[in-house]
Amino acid sequence: MFARQRVDAEALKRAHPIDGLVSRYGIELRPSGRALIGRCPFHDDGGRPNLCIYPRTASFYCYRCCVGGDAIRFIELMDGVNFIEAAKRLGGAAAIRTGLRPPPRNVSRGSSPRRLIGPDERAVLSAAVDLYSHCLSSDPSALAYVQARGLDPQTLERYDLGYCSGDALVHYLRWRRLPLAPAQRVCLLTGDQREFLAGRIVVPEFRRGQPIWCVGRVFSDPVDAEDAPKYLGLPGPKPLLGFEEARGAPVVWVVEDRLIG
Repeated sequence: MFARQRVDAEALKRAHPIDGLVSRYGIELRPSGRALIGRCPFHDDGGRPNLCIYPRTASFYCYRCCVGGDAIRFIELMDGVNFIEAAKRLGGAAAIRTGLRPPPRNVSRGSSPRRLIGPDERAVLSAAVDLYSHCLSSDPSALAYVQARGLDPQTLERYDLGYCSGDALVHYLRWRRLPLAPAQRVCLLTGDQREFLAGRIVVPEFRRGQPIWCVGRVFSDPVDAEDAPKYLGLPGPKPLLGFEEARGAPVVWVVEDRLIG
């Protein structure tokens, strides 16, 4: 019996792109932003497609049943086999015999507690923006709300607008192998791991392509002003919204920052 470490998993994933593998199981995929989406085979996916395939990272993730992994893991789940057998079915018999070890996984380094937005905090903010963007496209009520406010799909994708369902971030961060502590430091998660922006349309603010802050707006009116403020931003210093897009513009209009109304 071969040890798991003897499989050159990275070579297998490079040789067998995950989108092609998933398609061979009869799952139809269509482009959606930076991913391909289709029906999840691991739960009764009768609503909008929830299975996302990410060719760039050679991974998959279902935002409804919180199952994810790489091409080998996909075969494990679909065929009910162990890791070694899944690797063989992917064409990895030769890789198993070589005894090559896959390169070590990236491990998030701890950031200084004095830095509010360090590498780990940026990583969890970026992951949250990706998650919320998908949740918006897969939640009929939230999507209907932003469309009713005149926001077209191009605008939603350009600004990475999202929706925080309130029940997925912890699972998603763990799947991405990201620590929860930085998410608590930037207040995406509370101390008891609840999502700070739950139930809100989320608008992120970017600097050099990286999210640094988020603000959320409830979309179910009327709003109880005492328990659920209409607008809620992540605690801490608030950046000047739209700053990077305004730099160098010939004309800048300064308006009240009540995003999405």
